[in-house]
Amino acid sequence: MRSPKNGFTLIELLVVIAIIAILAAILFPVFAQARAQARKTTCISNTKQVGLSILMYVQDYDEQLPLLFVADSSADSSDFWVNGVNSVKSWQNLVQPYTKNWGMFVCPDSALTGSTVTNTTGDRECPFVDYGIPAVSQIKGGAANFTDTYYNTNIAFQGIGGMYADQAWKLGTITGTGSATLASIAAPASMTMATDATAPDWWLGASGSATPATGALSYITSWPGGPPSPPGYGTRQFGPMDYHLKTKGGSCGPYCGMYGTGGQICTVFVDGHSKAINISQYFVTKVTSAGQTVYQYLWPAE
Repeated sequence: MRSPKNGFTLIELLVVIAIIAILAAILFPVFAQARAQARKTTCISNTKQVGLSILMYVQDYDEQLPLLFVADSSADSSDFWVNGVNSVKSWQNLVQPYTKNWGMFVCPDSALTGSTVTNTTGDRECPFVDYGIPAVSQIKGGAANFTDTYYNTNIAFQGIGGMYADQAWKLGTITGTGSATLASIAAPASMTMATDATAPDWWLGASGSATPATGALSYITSWPGGPPSPPGYGTRQFGPMDYHLKTKGGSCGPYCGMYGTGGQICTVFVDGHSKAINISQYFVTKVTSAGQTVYQYLWPAE
């Protein structure tokens, strides 16, 4: 006599499938969060390495921080900007000899992750636009400091990066200004050296017409009608970007952030330490000895 074959009934199969589906629904978000945390950790490591490369540069140049942009007549194809006749080096170009690595200038949570700098595609600029140094206000024509008039009226802030006044680059409104020195920064542990960003200089709204976007600072703007390379440049928001662990997106996709997104920004300070800070906590204020309200992480004077 043949023994009867045992098998799953339809109900049992459906129960097993339902259990698997429930487990997947529980675990997949956990896996996604773990991947997001890993990308943030990589970015913190990148900003740490970026900070160390800047500090190595500083030690070789009489404790002067690198300029944001410097004219280069060699038309080097690896420079930030090249027009075939001359070119412009960014601070990433200036510190790159200390790193020998372009990949560390790319944030894994950015929309642009290519690390090639010598081709002509949109990826060419990726290593230059994922991290930025805040500029000194004198670049904009001798102002004592920037003032946030968009969200928080009369809150002052100041950067550390100067710029070469290269009129051949059509900047026009730029005044040649030196960068800060280490000795001029009163509290290195709380002054920003570089952050997640979408331009080497936080853009400054310095090139042509720019309109206030949804940023935390009035000078962080979108550039309307910008060039198509890199992709999305015309709708990009400039300044410190909260790329990491966002709870919702910004108004112009991956290039927007700031208040209301719940994201974190990776920051390296002048003393070399790096950490991720919630974007709303990044813009904490303090009152100086003169009674002026300033942003704590953007005030080198005291």
